[in-house]
Amino acid sequence: MVRINNIRILIITLVMLFITNNVISQTTTLYSNDFESSTTGYITSTTKTDAVWKYEWTNHASCTSNDIWRIDGSGGYGTSGDITGNYASIDYGSSSCVQDISFATREFTPTQNTINVSFDWAFKDYTGSTLIIKLYDSAGNPIHTLVSVSSDDNGKYIGSLAVTAGTTYSIDFRYTASWDYGAKIDNISVTEMASGYSETTVGTGTSESSLVPAYGYYDYSWSEMIYTQSEINTAGTIKSVSFYVDDSSPSSYTMNNQKIFLGHTSATQFDGSPAEDVTSDITVTDYTECFSGSITFVHGWNTITLDQDFAYNNSNNLVVKLENRDGSYASPYPAFDYTTSSNKAAYDYNDGSYPTGNGTRTNIRPNMRFMFYTGGALPIQLVSFVGEVVDEYIDPSVELEWVVASQANNDYFTIQHSMDGYAWNELYKIPGAGNSSYSITYNYTHINPESGYNYYRLSQTDYNGKFETFNPISVNVRAEKKYIIGRYNILGQPVDDTYTGMVIIYWDNGEKEKIYINNN
Repeated sequence: MVRINNIRILIITLVMLFITNNVISQTTTLYSNDFESSTTGYITSTTKTDAVWKYEWTNHASCTSNDIWRIDGSGGYGTSGDITGNYASIDYGSSSCVQDISFATREFTPTQNTINVSFDWAFKDYTGSTLIIKLYDSAGNPIHTLVSVSSDDNGKYIGSLAVTAGTTYSIDFRYTASWDYGAKIDNISVTEMASGYSETTVGTGTSESSLVPAYGYYDYSWSEMIYTQSEINTAGTIKSVSFYVDDSSPSSYTMNNQKIFLGHTSATQFDGSPAEDVTSDITVTDYTECFSGSITFVHGWNTITLDQDFAYNNSNNLVVKLENRDGSYASPYPAFDYTTSSNKAAYDYNDGSYPTGNGTRTNIRPNMRFMFYTGGALPIQLVSFVGEVVDEYIDPSVELEWVVASQANNDYFTIQHSMDGYAWNELYKIPGAGNSSYSITYNYTHINPESGYNYYRLSQTDYNGKFETFNPISVNVRAEKKYIIGRYNILGQPVDDTYTGMVIIYWDNGEKEKIYINNN
């Protein structure tokens, strides 16, 4: 019976992770390949419109058909914990040859002048081998060198690259060696920001620390960070913030009950004894709670979509505060890449209770990325989106309500529904108000929802067809209680129906109730 309860706790946890880590998509994917859906085998195509294709350099000679790149779930040397499942690796044949061979991504054409590129790579040197990864244009000109290595190494490349909108590019993964197989590639992604959005990254350091922004080794912690106007230098609405988790961290680590606050400040650093209440320590205006929920940290940039947008004025500096109120810890825990910045961060941590006293000032300020909406007035200002079960057990329905503070060129809203959080169906469309500067409340009733967790997602579409999709919510529609699956005393020990005392009863529909039973 305890196992059943644990399963229920796991389900609830997974639901919360999905809800809080779903990110509003303000990027366009130009190319993506984790090789899981690719046909396994050797990369032999030379067609640039294929997902991957082969290029033989002039030095490639005396090789067999196996001395090329292949896609599989094994093979190749080099180690990286983020390379899993199928991946691309170099292979070797039955006799020595000069391997000078590439595979490249399908060609893509950005519409913006900056693209974001990421991939995982691993390399092991044997006899003078090299791995060189470059961005080329369609004419064969090298534009950027992303990786160039000739000694054992591995990593996750993440970079923003300057390109020319309208020009066609591909990424080339080149291996040179003599009869070796020491390279692997996985999880390739090329994206660009959607029109009207931009990203600003502050900090390029590669040193890591677990102290800021959230210290996972303690039950509770807080951190405060100042990013200056000259570092940000972007006016607009902040839609999300991102922290970079170092590859030395666990592959996944979840912290529940996290809060993020943003505010304007004239301060350039914290004093020698920084207060937990940042507004009593330095002058802060427009101080806003922008996020509350769970965060799962994985390797690389971790984007946290804000519940409440923050309008940055690009005149003041920006203060960011993160409260870690998880109440538990685990080891190992995340380490965040940072750039040394004089007295621009502060922190404190504690077991047992959230620390409210003064903390420690530090030069360890994490690298941070801000996503801005800079395309003028936001289509809508969403205040809230909530759902509630009505007439549970009798004829249940779900009442959805969303409140919008203002609208600009808003054509209509769309309500989407899902039972697993991945496959979505359109439920209803409702006209928007076009342009308005006052609060409007909208409602929709979902009749006869299925039992279990129902997910709902709201999107907004402009007159020009552009749209924005917001974070989903979940509503648990419980079935009628039919039978008891477990009884426990207050110590968590199983008891039967003859027990006298306080009993916690678990029902088949997932509900539980605490009652006192007197069998005397």
